[in-house]
Amino acid sequence: MTSPPPGMSVADQPRVAGLGKLPAEAPWVGLVGDSIDGLLAEATDRRVMDTAGKSGARLESVRIDGAPYVVKYLDTDDDWTIRAAGVFGGATVLAWRKGLLQRLPACINQPIVAVAHERRTAVLMHDVGPWLFPVSDDPISSEQADRILDHMAALHAAFWGGGDELDVVPGMHRY
Repeated sequence: MTSPPPGMSVADQPRVAGLGKLPAEAPWVGLVGDSIDGLLAEATDRRVMDTAGKSGARLESVRIDGAPYVVKYLDTDDDWTIRAAGVFGGATVLAWRKGLLQRLPACINQPIVAVAHERRTAVLMHDVGPWLFPVSDDPISSEQADRILDHMAALHAAFWGGGDELDVVPGMHRY
C-alpha cells in the first residue's frame, strides 16, 4: 500500500454509506459501489472546484468526517479522455478494479479511497492538492527532476514484465 502524504493516515478513511468506516487495510480495494449518492452521503462543504484540467471531468471539494477529499466525476459526455481510451467508466476505474493502483511503489501516493459507478463514475480521493506541482510554465529544480525520474524508474520496475493483467486501455485506442 502506498504511503499517504504527510499528515494523512491510511486509517483516516472516510465513512461510506452502506459500508460504514472503511478499514485501514484495504480488502475493499477494487470494489465499485453502485450509488454516487451513497458514496457521498456523509459529505459536507461541497463545492465545485475551478481547475486547470483539460479532460472535461468535473472536480468537487468535499469534507467527510472533517477531512478534505476531492471527488472526480467521470462522464463520457463531458470527459474526452474516456471516449478516446474506449474504457467504459474510465481507465482509472478499470485500474482500480484490477488492483493495479495498489501495486504502485511506495514512493507514489495513490489517493483514491472509494469509487461508485452509475451512468457516470465518481472517484473519491484524498485531497493531495498541497503536494501537487503548481500549474505554471516555471521550470522545476534539478532535485525535483531527479526525484521524478527515480519515481518513474520505481514505477517501471514494479510493473516490469507484466502481462495482460496490466492492459487497461484497449490496443486499438492506444495510438
